[in-house]
Amino acid sequence: MTSIKQGEIESAPIENKQEEVVKAPIKRRRRKMKTVSLAEVASAPELIDPKAAQARAMEKERIKESKVVRGKFKFDEVPGGSLTFSYRKYKKDGIKSYTFVDGNIYEIPLGVAKHLNQNGKYPVHSLTTDANGKKVEGVGKYVHRFGFHSLDFIDTSDADSVATMSPTVIDSI
Repeated sequence: MTSIKQGEIESAPIENKQEEVVKAPIKRRRRKMKTVSLAEVASAPELIDPKAAQARAMEKERIKESKVVRGKFKFDEVPGGSLTFSYRKYKKDGIKSYTFVDGNIYEIPLGVAKHLNQNGKYPVHSLTTDANGKKVEGVGKYVHRFGFHSLDFIDTSDADSVATMSPTVIDSI
């Protein structure tokens, strides 16, 4: 078979008939360009560079998480024991080692307090029955190994922890 250039006509037998096949260029949709004024660009620089906007948002979060909070460390797994770990969330921060003893009060960055509360647990699996009566394995509960209990802050970005606290618990903190 010879090569056919765009726009040429090719004859090919189809069901004992001669039919003409035309190769036509594919039409592609053009994207409509949005017109943006200079004032809009000045007020929203992420229109020009989304990576810069993401970097600014990450820097804001880093500054927020570097604020020092005061609280009590609770080591549920080994009462009276100590826990040592290294922590770094952002590239700009250096790696820092922390040592906590059960029952002591510490002033640490908010990011470390969140880390202690969110990552110090493991799941306990159990069998449950679904609607059809079939046994299904799933996470029954989480066992908390350790935590950092606030003395001067409540993390409002974590709606679940605020929703489950009763007023008596909040008053005792």
